[in-house]
This record gives sequence, structure tokens and C-alpha cells, in this order.
Amino acid sequence: MSGGMSESDPLGLVGSTIDELRFDECVDTEGSGLVYRGKLAGREGAVAIKCLSLSRLGAVDVTARAEIASRFSSETKILRKLGDGTHDIVHCITSGMLSAPTTNETVQYQVLEWLDGRTLKVDLTERRSRGMPGRSLRETMDMLEGAALAMGHAHSLGIIHRHLEPSNLMLTRIRGALRLKVLDFGLAQILGQEAGLRTEVAPVFSEQYSAPEQLTTPPGDVGPWTDVFSLALVMLEILHGAPAPNPRAGAIRASALGVTVPAPIEELLALATAVDPHARPADATVFWTKMREVYKETAKPLASAEALAATAIDDDAAAAIARVRAMTAAGGTPQSDKGTVLMAGAPPTPKTPAAPPAQDAALTATAPLGVPSPLATSLGGNMQTPLARKAPSAPAAPTATTTPPVAPVSLPVPAQKSPALLIGVLTAVIVLVGIVAVVLMMKK
Repeated sequence: MSGGMSESDPLGLVGSTIDELRFDECVDTEGSGLVYRGKLAGREGAVAIKCLSLSRLGAVDVTARAEIASRFSSETKILRKLGDGTHDIVHCITSGMLSAPTTNETVQYQVLEWLDGRTLKVDLTERRSRGMPGRSLRETMDMLEGAALAMGHAHSLGIIHRHLEPSNLMLTRIRGALRLKVLDFGLAQILGQEAGLRTEVAPVFSEQYSAPEQLTTPPGDVGPWTDVFSLALVMLEILHGAPAPNPRAGAIRASALGVTVPAPIEELLALATAVDPHARPADATVFWTKMREVYKETAKPLASAEALAATAIDDDAAAAIARVRAMTAAGGTPQSDKGTVLMAGAPPTPKTPAAPPAQDAALTATAPLGVPSPLATSLGGNMQTPLARKAPSAPAAPTATTTPPVAPVSLPVPAQKSPALLIGVLTAVIVLVGIVAVVLMMKK
């Protein structure tokens, strides 16, 4: 057991093993929901243990405490319900209750999958601090794919998140691609009459990402279209690189932010951020299906170094962008480094004449720029850059049943006239005439 309470471990759980859970480190002490990194017996790798400490609420009355505890319990049930159909929502492994060593209070806890990464909020803030531009449309679509499909799955089960924003989206790398996972269903609501899962607690929304109907008193018609509004705002922020103003009197347009996207995509984003909830796509599945359709119809392969530089995700990303621009000005070609658009001081690629086949094979092995695109795969198209060319297939070895190749007939090439060639042609003509004459004489 651990010692007394500390600011870094308010419940005194670090070093303890309770219910086959080993508490190794308290990684988040914000608010009443504490998060520990630990180990669950029989499971490989780390887990996240989310604990609800009501003692940290201070003077909050008994009714409010009961509502918050009910919300935590509902989130546990919702996460289990959602976990069966998607990998893009944080997975709840188990849950339970324990007694905190330092406060002696009964604490509810959830054991969640441990995610290596950072929230989208942290990522966007860091990019802005470095003066980096918004991400390209291609990278934005790839990043949001998982979160959008996850919200579509939730909506199909009648579950709305109501609190979708960058701080509740975890940016992690899955199979080499950046992908967002949805977190924090503490304010989620199940539509309908499913007993024990519906919560009616006072909403605590971030106004920046809330739909207009959430901010009226009493709240307006809240539903899946409410999450669509927030998802569209998040997409605009990723493209823009800074928070999009939350529209109160009309839909927001990407061009008003200085973001250039194909017109059909701009129209769809404007529709998704309409003040009237009934003017928006009905749910996340409808919204994202249409978004993918128009993206597939209008997307073009990345070609400019400026666009490629905008996808740089590296500790020295600002310098990477500068190197891309410098190489472009010098007539060079951007290179790739472990899937990241990063110029590692590479010299400009000289312009050379067409290489023979043996040298061209080396170019075909060049790695594609950027991470693999899960969206491109799902669409059945090739959204990679022109540099990511497919290597030519090696010719099949002949077998015993293979028919011997027929020798090609050599034809004279008019463009290459030489004395020897002309003599050869004349000789062949004379011989042919002689043969014809002999045949005619024999017939007579």
C-alpha cells in the first residue's frame, strides 16, 4: 500500500494492488475523475484506470453527487455497449468499486484500454505554437475516418455523445496511420426508454463546440444531428489550424476561414453547421458517407511541396516546412522519411534524362509520402502521391509446357538509312525478282 495522500496521487493508490489491479502512476488529476496507469492480471500491456472521487467535489450537494455517480455508471454501461461494434471508441475492459486508502471513500472505477498518443486538443495547440498551417484535406479525412464511423455506430444504437470536441478525441497511430479515437461518454445519452442507461443531469458543455440547440434554455431538440454539428466544427478546425467560430446566426463556410476545399465539401460542411438542426445530415453515418463520396469525386493526388509540407508531424516540423519550400524553389523533389514529410537535409534531386530500366527500378521502390491512407483503401482508390509508384512485376519463368517464342520479323527502319542497309534491301529485292522469274519460266 502507498503512503499518505499527495497532489500527484490524491487517493493514495499508487503502489497498491486491488482486485487484480496494480496502480503504477496517476497520470491525470483534473477534476473528480482521476486516471491511473496500471496493470490488470492476465492482460498484456498497460491499462488506464479511471476513478471517480466524489470527495473532490467539495461543497456539491448530495443530489448533485448522486447524479454524477449515476452518470459515471451510465458511461460504463454505454462503453460496454459500444465496444462490441467498433475499435474507434476507447474500450472498457471491466469496472468495479474499491476503497481509497487515504480518503476511505468508496470509489467507482473503469478499466480502459491504454492509448499511446495525445488528445487532438494538445496536437492542435502545439501545431499553432509552431506556426504550422492546418492539415491537408487528405490527412484530415484520414484522421477523422475512425471517429466519424464510431459516432455513426453510436447513433445506430440510439446513443448521442453531446460533448464531442478535440479534448475528447485521442490522436494515436494505428498500423502506421494517424487515427482519432473517441473518449469520454460521461455526458452521453441514450435516446428512448432503456432503463438504467438514460441520464438526465445538467449538461456541462464547452460552448465552442456545442450545437445551438444545446445552449438554449431549456435545451432544444438534441439528437444525432447535434454530434454532426460538433464533428463538422472539429473538421474545420483541423483544416484551418485554429478553432472555427461557433456559428450562432448562420452556417460557417470554409472559405471564410481561408480554407480551400472543393466546393461540394464546403457546402456539406456548411450544411452540417446549420443553426437549424433539421437542416443538418440526420446522423454521423449520413454525414460521413456523403463526405466520402464527394471527397472521392473531387480529391486530387497531392502534388505541391506546400501541401506535402502541411502534413509534416515531427519534432522539427517547422524546419521541415522551410526545407520543403527551399527545395521546391531550387527545383528539387520532396523526399520521405518513415512516413513523415520531413526534409532531412537532402540535396535537391537533379533533373536527369530518362534512366534505363535497371535504374528506373530503384525509383519504383521509393516509399510513398505520408502515412498509408485507410480512407483511400476503404474507397478502393489510390490516394497516394505520384512518387509512390507500383513496382513492375517480374516476368514469369518459362515452364516445360511453355511454347517457344517466335522470333520477331526484322523490318527495315526508314529513319535509320545507311549504305549497308540500302545494299541489303536492294539485294533482297533482286533475289526476290529472280525467284519470281524462275517460277514463271518453269510454268511455261
